[in-house]
Amino acid sequence: MNEARRGTSRVLSSCLPCLILLAAGLAIISPEFATGPSTSDSIRYNIVWTDQWRALVAARELYPRWMPRSWDGLGSPTFYFYPPLFFWAAAAADLLTARALQTGALLTLTAGLILGASGIAMRAWLLAHAAPRAAMLGGLAYMLAPYHLYDILARAALAESCAYAALPVVMLSVKRAAEGRTAWVSALAASYAVLTLSHLPVGLLTSVILLPAYAIHCSARAVRRLSALASVAAGGLLGVGLAAAYLVPAIGLQPYILAEAFSGEFHSPDRWFFWRVDLWSQDAVMWVVIPTWAAAGLAAASAARASWVARTRETLFWCAACAAMLVLASGIPPVFWSIPLLSQVQFPWRLLVPIEFAAVTCVVLAAPKLRSALSVAAVVSLAFAATVCVMLIGTRLAASVDRSAGDIATIRTYYRDAPEYLPAGSPLPLGEDGVPDPWLVPLPQGPAVEAGEGAKLAVAALPRGGLRINVESDVATQVVARRFAFPSWILTDATGQRVAIETTAGKLVAWRAPAGRSEYLLRQGAAPGERMGQAASAASLLVLLALGAAAVFRARARGRGQVPRSPLRTSS
Repeated sequence: MNEARRGTSRVLSSCLPCLILLAAGLAIISPEFATGPSTSDSIRYNIVWTDQWRALVAARELYPRWMPRSWDGLGSPTFYFYPPLFFWAAAAADLLTARALQTGALLTLTAGLILGASGIAMRAWLLAHAAPRAAMLGGLAYMLAPYHLYDILARAALAESCAYAALPVVMLSVKRAAEGRTAWVSALAASYAVLTLSHLPVGLLTSVILLPAYAIHCSARAVRRLSALASVAAGGLLGVGLAAAYLVPAIGLQPYILAEAFSGEFHSPDRWFFWRVDLWSQDAVMWVVIPTWAAAGLAAASAARASWVARTRETLFWCAACAAMLVLASGIPPVFWSIPLLSQVQFPWRLLVPIEFAAVTCVVLAAPKLRSALSVAAVVSLAFAATVCVMLIGTRLAASVDRSAGDIATIRTYYRDAPEYLPAGSPLPLGEDGVPDPWLVPLPQGPAVEAGEGAKLAVAALPRGGLRINVESDVATQVVARRFAFPSWILTDATGQRVAIETTAGKLVAWRAPAGRSEYLLRQGAAPGERMGQAASAASLLVLLALGAAAVFRARARGRGQVPRSPLRTSS
């Protein structure tokens, strides 16, 4: 009985910090439960996408890609390109709450849980280096980091906020995999896939800058350095394979959308360096970014000074990593932001996600003296950033209070989606700030289906924006469905044979119907590359499960003394 009680006590003591951090995440975001989602540029997309995602998942579509209600029913291929993780989390929260929440409350609940999850992940990472109390405080500090809160409560960049929860697990997995713990190769694969499915720009920046540098750092301490690097590389490649169902179509289908909307003047990285004051078009975000940037740099410098005396190699690495990322974010080496793919990251201050992670890690590991000049300057900069952040969040929340129900209803009137996912060649009207404005996009009008003069049509709506069309015409005629053309559409006749789809000048689906009576079925199928990506993800998942099973077997055998420990270990 006593042993059972002790076991229960150990479970509760290990779970309690996680529950506290989850509660803290919900408490931090709780004002939104009263005001509704923060009024931001992203609110319309969050509502448009979550409304449809939760409905499609409820209809048993596990990975919705085509948003059938977007653009007044014309549809949008949004989730062939946009990362799905946050919306999967929202669907899970929707299921757990018996679908009782309105979309706004569901967004807030999901964001709060992910905020808490980021604290739990950060605590787990810091426990590998520091005492439990310090790790707990570090987890809370990570949750309260200025850009982290601004990302959620002011920008409403909910997908980007998911990267905060994935990043610590990726780094912890790199560390353990490089130490020769084979089970952590699977953890690295899973967490790296989660990071990729969270937010592709942050995942790209992490993959190019932080992940390889830390892998080399950790492997340098291993007895078998090449084996350590190979373990990390294997985990990373397996993670890419797990995310292939998203990555392959997202990359391969770029020619079918308005990709130039990502690379306009507003989205050029060199427009957002802290010293390019004359080019800023949104000053508010920079008043958070710059003091946060300064606070992270000063904190890293203070931690480096403390760790230099103690010769703490791990802390020095994170201080150097933080400094290097701050230099890159500043735009001082401008070539970096001209590299293909990195030039499409849009905002160099997206690097603040790994920068805040590195800065908190530095401070927790080094515990610099608070009375030092560097520490005082860091605290002052952080306080300034936090004050500005709270003021801007308060402004957004106040606007949410003043927002009428009609404002949200207007968003739902036409479900105008992100302009970058319009068909290639569509007009791209810009707003006053030079940003593509979905409200200015001209939408083709007309019935769901139309044909030539004299043709008789019978149309029935199907799930996912599909249509069943009966055509009766004395002569051959062109039939036009009011659906944006995209390669995922499949058109079949009454015999099940595929019918060639054409595209009108208005970017709508069209085809030729012969004279007489004919019947057609227009439905969503797989786009080019979609099946290939799914197959790669399925194969990677099988490998992941096999590695997990092998790790369990080895652990049990080792416990019985049958299998020696791996010779790959770190040197002291």
